[in-house]
Amino acid sequence: MKPAEQEFQDTVRQLQLKFTRFYARFLSQHDLTFPQFALISLAYHEGEAPMNAFAKRLMISLPAVTHLVDRLERDGFIRRIHHGRDRRVTLIRITEKGKKAVAETQGRIQKLFLGLLREFPLRDRAAIQKFYVRFAAQLEYELRAELASR
Repeated sequence: MKPAEQEFQDTVRQLQLKFTRFYARFLSQHDLTFPQFALISLAYHEGEAPMNAFAKRLMISLPAVTHLVDRLERDGFIRRIHHGRDRRVTLIRITEKGKKAVAETQGRIQKLFLGLLREFPLRDRAAIQKFYVRFAAQLEYELRAELASR
């Protein structure tokens, strides 16, 4: 491996650890786990939806979503509501407490990212944005491929 590639790998590895610790610190202030935060973050950004939609979007089983929802509802981050036309369907709706937790946590991360991004020239910002868009798409592809192979 070339020294530049090794250095990049080391940087990514360090970034993963620090990013995990950074998120864990803020999530612990709300007594949330990362999977719980992922669910309320989806509810925050995409609105209320049936439980099976959250399972599909998070790529986890419906029983796993049910377990997350049980705790999140108990702690006041979300509410279960019955679908108006189909009583068999349970919708998940984020509460004000949940909205506050997502906004505070994501706001801290976004403030950090945007502050650093502003240090780069516009041309470099465009390249960084392009990288993150491609990286996110590749992660999505890998996750879907792994899910399909189960």
